Amino acid sequence: MQPKTKADFAEQVDYNTEFPIYARHHALSEFNFQVVPHWHPDLEFLRVTDGEMTVYVNGHHLQIQAGDGIFINTGRMNYSYTAVNTVAEFTAVIFNMRLFADATLATQEIFMRHFSTTTQDYILLNHEIPWQNDILQKIVTVYESIETNSPFGMLAQIATLTDTIMPYLVPDTSKVDSRLQQTLWDMVMYIHENYSEDLRVDDIALYANTSRTQAFALFRQMLSISPNDYLNKVRLNNALNALRDTNTSITDIALDSGFSSSSYFVQKFAHEFHTTPAAYRKKYRNQQNSL
Repeated sequence: MQPKTKADFAEQVDYNTEFPIYARHHALSEFNFQVVPHWHPDLEFLRVTDGEMTVYVNGHHLQIQAGDGIFINTGRMNYSYTAVNTVAEFTAVIFNMRLFADATLATQEIFMRHFSTTTQDYILLNHEIPWQNDILQKIVTVYESIETNSPFGMLAQIATLTDTIMPYLVPDTSKVDSRLQQTLWDMVMYIHENYSEDLRVDDIALYANTSRTQAFALFRQMLSISPNDYLNKVRLNNALNALRDTNTSITDIALDSGFSSSSYFVQKFAHEFHTTPAAYRKKYRNQQNSL
């Protein structure tokens, strides 16, 4: 299960309340231990409840332990991941700024000043720091308010979350040029739309109207990975889903996912997941049958 994304990798947030608010608890194993890269115009608060996980936000890989969390600002490319078969559970609260920002011109100006591309991409939340721990507790309260069916109580908690984080969002002069960020997003989008084809870095760079050298530099700077390795991760994630959800042969899955041969696919799969495709499929289905 992965978040649904549009062509430009904007996530289509599946709100689960009467308001544009998403509040759910997940195990990272539900996402094959790595959520696909995405962004959304919403504000996101995340609290790790069990184990540990790494959250990528615009070029930074941030390890978060149980009890701690992170705030992710609007419009930032992000994803979460952990090692395969590693316990990692989290509670996420995501809400659209329209909830408050559209109320008056004054609130629109406030939100534009604090929640924009000119302020920090994220703020790590440490449970030992009082104001940050207050936010972490409110993440839980918002999630639990869905069960108690208290919609306006939930809105009050969301307003408090927003008000608490806002003073700590200040202009960030070290931010990456937004044009370079868009170039990266164009390349990422092209990979996800064409991973089954015989893609080369030159093709990916050409689509984004940049050079091969710049393509490597942007992937390294913002994703800490090469274009080729990123392409392989996308292909492997597609193959993983096919192994779980279909009866397609391993050879056909390899070719449909863009690998040149089944032997190369098995080699890459084993390196990434420390098992073979056949063993993974068998183990997954045994687990499903035991439920």
